[in-house]
Amino acid sequence: MLRTWIAATAALALFAGIACGDGDDKDTSATTAAGASPSVAITPEPTLPAAPTRVPPTAVPNTSRAIAVVAGQKTYTPTVDEFRKLATAEIDVAGTKKKGVTLQVLLEQVGGGSPGFVTIEGLRANLGAEATTRYAVGTVAANTILVMDETGHLEMFSASIPQAEWLKAISAISFQ
Repeated sequence: MLRTWIAATAALALFAGIACGDGDDKDTSATTAAGASPSVAITPEPTLPAAPTRVPPTAVPNTSRAIAVVAGQKTYTPTVDEFRKLATAEIDVAGTKKKGVTLQVLLEQVGGGSPGFVTIEGLRANLGAEATTRYAVGTVAANTILVMDETGHLEMFSASIPQAEWLKAISAISFQ
């Protein structure tokens, strides 16, 4: 036991001596001329990498679930084919006409009555992070649409929700 302690102490002293060096940290290789001002090296600002983006989601088969819509204990999970057959509406979004299924139609399909709020889950516009957005049903149900792209994924457009909060690859909607 004593030998182990002595060996450990000696090893610690050896490592500490190597790490600390001889204590002379002066740089003698570069000397400046008398009266000359030292030059300052300017380094560029470090650049942060761009936020990672996800690879676009793969196509959804026509017989797979397009979205889950929940209102209380009731659930509506249409397939891609069934979602494409739902009634659509056209809204004006920043001077562009978009056609898709309104939140009001989805509320009617799930039989949710008259809830106060709707929560929409999906990915941010750059597909970089999962996100949710929540609004009063009365202010967004008639003028917020879901548009299905050719791969079976849903994208949100709205005349009342700020564009920064629009989601892509929407997976679920909950009416509360």
